[in-house]
Amino acid sequence: HTRFRNVTGVQTCALPILSKLEANALAKETASPLLWRRQTAQRLLVERGERASAPALRSVFSNNSARSEALITALRTLDQLTVLTPDDLRPFLANPDEAVRVHALQLADRWLARPEGHPLLDAVLSAAATGQSPRVQIQFALTLGESRDPRAFAMLAGFARVRLGVRWMDTAILSGLHQRGGEMLAELLREPGGSAPLLGALTSSISATRNEAALARVLNMVPSAPSDVQASVLNGLAKGRKNAARQPLADKSARAALAKLAASPDAAVDRKSTRLNSSHVSESRMPS
Repeated sequence: HTRFRNVTGVQTCALPILSKLEANALAKETASPLLWRRQTAQRLLVERGERASAPALRSVFSNNSARSEALITALRTLDQLTVLTPDDLRPFLANPDEAVRVHALQLADRWLARPEGHPLLDAVLSAAATGQSPRVQIQFALTLGESRDPRAFAMLAGFARVRLGVRWMDTAILSGLHQRGGEMLAELLREPGGSAPLLGALTSSISATRNEAALARVLNMVPSAPSDVQASVLNGLAKGRKNAARQPLADKSARAALAKLAASPDAAVDRKSTRLNSSHVSESRMPS
């Protein structure tokens, strides 16, 4: 046993030595109010591969007096033992403590693309629609970005329309697009909402891929947009091509769209399209 003394030097209690405990007793220690005991119990369970401790770890969830730190440690231990299930996570998406909700969402990432994770995705989408905590909203965006379900993509677009006031939301949305930047741009041009602050960074990320097909799709979307949106998109495209090798646009429709934008009566659109055009080599300057 490990003995502790209070500040007066009087011996107050004796705690069992963790390394000598069997699995179920260690599982109970993951709910200890002492951080070092929680962490040590978690480490020992994982090092020993004590997967049979899962029922004891789950018993922490049914303890109404369990602290948030205990719930998080139990969840993380189940995950590290590779016995965590979507059913373990679902109840915690609505936990009163935002730290618990964030950890549950982080652990949900890998399940969202699997058939067995569909009920979990339903729960995530339901919770995302009503969540108000900025910290949790950011994690919702990061987690939903791991899913290829159209409903998750639609929710990200909704975040772009109404939640860009949350610090780092733009970065969280962009990080979850995974080569779907053009799709997101099309969605936001169709129904902008409050997404204007995201357009420059979004189109910059598309242009930075050096994918001419993706660039051509964007240029063909832009001419029908309002002039302020055109200017923002063109500016983003030009920024994304910074330091790119100069080469002509091979796509005829993209060249036509860019020429049309360069003839715009709006000075900002004219200036931004000229800047983007200058990042390419004109056909007339190509070596024979």
